Amino acid sequence: MARVLAASLVSTAVADSITSCGAASDHFAVDFITLDADATGGPRKGKPFTITVQGSLDEDHVAGTVVVDAHLKALGVVDEDVTANQAYTWTPGLAKGDRAVTIGPFTFPRVAPGEFDFTGKVTVVNDKAEQVLCLDLNLNIPKIIAEEEELESEKGLCTVTDSDHISNIDQSVDGTTEFDVDETIDYVNVGIDIAVKAPIVPAVNFKVTELPIAISPGIASGHHKFVGIDSEGSSSNDVITISGSVGLNDKNGEQYTCITFDGAESSVSV
Repeated sequence: MARVLAASLVSTAVADSITSCGAASDHFAVDFITLDADATGGPRKGKPFTITVQGSLDEDHVAGTVVVDAHLKALGVVDEDVTANQAYTWTPGLAKGDRAVTIGPFTFPRVAPGEFDFTGKVTVVNDKAEQVLCLDLNLNIPKIIAEEEELESEKGLCTVTDSDHISNIDQSVDGTTEFDVDETIDYVNVGIDIAVKAPIVPAVNFKVTELPIAISPGIASGHHKFVGIDSEGSSSNDVITISGSVGLNDKNGEQYTCITFDGAESSVSV
């Protein structure tokens, strides 16, 4: 029995947090997906980790559907299914060829309460219903017993400015977002400063000062247009609200744009 238990613990320790569930016919052929902390037992609060995805698209991707079937536990107040079935078009989209995305190093704050657990599946299909990519997610960041408060630099909410590299944002048509980008986006540093509120319990603050994301090749400059097509099967939660902002900056520390959450059923504005 002890030997079986030990084998089970070892198996759990080396389990991959993110894996490909795709087929040989997928339009995005995955070379590898790694979360470096998996080699040492998985991600932990207060310790940086990096996610790397590399592969190749065999055709331009300009339209498709994202399907999410997962469950999320986070911040001690969120415990719910997350489902989505969102069709879209994207101009100019992603050109075929080799592509790599590196997220991190990212440090999940020690002061964030409870565990973070996101399990399930995310798939992307093209406009011909052919699978582009499939990911199995088993991302667990356990809670810290007797958590220690750590000082974090004060960071106010970001705001949209005239000098932003993403400009002329137009959301006047429901489900459509158009904007102009004045430089190739091959690196984004995300700063998060939000509060999550559920009924009865106090709001939980969540702050991450840096989440670097490298994209190769980068997303082209110029005019972009995303059109979300009405899809069935998406879930929404009008009980949990989010307020605060998410800032997107380039490698020089200059802002791409600022996304704000106003707390009204988690609505978003930019």
